[in-house]
Amino acid sequence: MNKLTLQQLLIKDAPIIMGILNATPNSFSDGGDFFDPTIAIKHAHQMVQEGATIIDIGAESSNPKASPITAEEEIARLIPVVKPLIHDLPALISIDTYHPETMKVMVELGVDIINDINGFRNPKSIDAVKNSNVSLVVMHLDNPIENMHTETKHDDITHSIGQFFLDQVEHLSDHNIHPDRILLDPGFGFGKTTEEQIELLQQLERLTALPYPIFIGLSRKRLIGHLTHVDVAKERTIGNVASALWCLQKGAKIFRVHDVKATHEAFQLWQQLSI
Repeated sequence: MNKLTLQQLLIKDAPIIMGILNATPNSFSDGGDFFDPTIAIKHAHQMVQEGATIIDIGAESSNPKASPITAEEEIARLIPVVKPLIHDLPALISIDTYHPETMKVMVELGVDIINDINGFRNPKSIDAVKNSNVSLVVMHLDNPIENMHTETKHDDITHSIGQFFLDQVEHLSDHNIHPDRILLDPGFGFGKTTEEQIELLQQLERLTALPYPIFIGLSRKRLIGHLTHVDVAKERTIGNVASALWCLQKGAKIFRVHDVKATHEAFQLWQQLSI
């Protein structure tokens, strides 16, 4: 199986597409379309064929209407999907989780990336990953994880996120986690007002100027619906692609998306016109 490492992908002069695989019964974006492991595995391979070089697998929905699940249930949902993909998928595997117990099990299975919407603020999460080589997605979140969708007003949202990133990178470095392992996610859709998210998009170059790859997770989110007046999450493809191109122009590197084929084609055209 021939696949590039994340560092090899990052040094290429090309955006990186991370395909979203929700192994959940209640995702806001695709319901329970991929809750069945067989269907999930097939979809992962399809997204790689469409242009994804990373697949991000989550088993707990961050839908505001969804109830939290235990790490044990999360692990039970993930293992039937992750185990076959680790051996067969020609792409990197990322796990979307904030549970330290899940992180530990997934690291032991051999995944490549841990994507933590809690920004590795839990000391147990740091313990779960620090002695491995997995890359870490550090997402900005002000509130406790149980209040992840509670909006917190900021005087300067971009500055607040930038300072959070610098503090977390320093904190992780204190635990012998090399900065080369770190990716930074501004956390669109988590604890920020619509106005702040628009401001963040307009000022994104302030974050991409940091010496760490910026990771964008905007696909199908409420902000896209607000800006395009499209209420149904699955119908926001054009807005998703337009926002990805905007963030690409602003210097973002990794894009977590549902619409892999459309995003990949848009990026290909953009790159050819930018030569």
